[in-house]
Amino acid sequence: MRVGGDAGASEVILLRPAGPIVDHLDTLVTPLLLPDVPIVVWWPEDAPEDPSADPLGAMAHRRVTDSTKEASGEAMLRRLAAEHEPGDTDLAWARVTLWRGLIAAALDQPPYESVASVTIEGEIGHTSIDLLAAWLRLRLRCPVTVRRHRDADAITRVTLERKSGPIVFDRPDGRVVTISQPGQPDRHVALPIRLLNEALAEELRRLDPDEMFGEVLTKGLAKLDAA
Repeated sequence: MRVGGDAGASEVILLRPAGPIVDHLDTLVTPLLLPDVPIVVWWPEDAPEDPSADPLGAMAHRRVTDSTKEASGEAMLRRLAAEHEPGDTDLAWARVTLWRGLIAAALDQPPYESVASVTIEGEIGHTSIDLLAAWLRLRLRCPVTVRRHRDADAITRVTLERKSGPIVFDRPDGRVVTISQPGQPDRHVALPIRLLNEALAEELRRLDPDEMFGEVLTKGLAKLDAA
């Protein structure tokens, strides 16, 4: 146990259960909680197939998983989609927040053309690619193609095809994205790969259910897979 100055403005209790009690973790945690305080459960790895049915997850307002840390993250996303409940979220979604902002800003400028197709390139097994692709498929209602490369880091390139020419977001180094589009000079925007603490801090800023994530997970992924 850590209290007072060495734990900051909080108390830290580290439990290392063993034996039969590992199947009843809620009985260990419940006596330590204050009434009417929001509860967030975060599984850094080895998340349950159904977070809301897990003994700890059932008592939480928010349940945070991280499919990017799993060996079969893409399969895990599909399982999470099948069992999704309001309050579930995944850190792979927080890792595409800045990408979503850049893409939305680019499409909010003239000539306001619809997007005919999208191509996303990046790392094999990185689930942020799946969620970004599902979001674009859901919002733009156009075909989305995913291309994965062994030597890539996270998301490296997004191409939006339009009648006047493509909008290209290119981030080969994982630090700076170059935005190219017809009739405009290239722009360079800092977009480093988000660290774990940054993604987790974003999720902790809100304790209400992330409705957009739920829609992308349950509807966008299905549309992407069907295509």
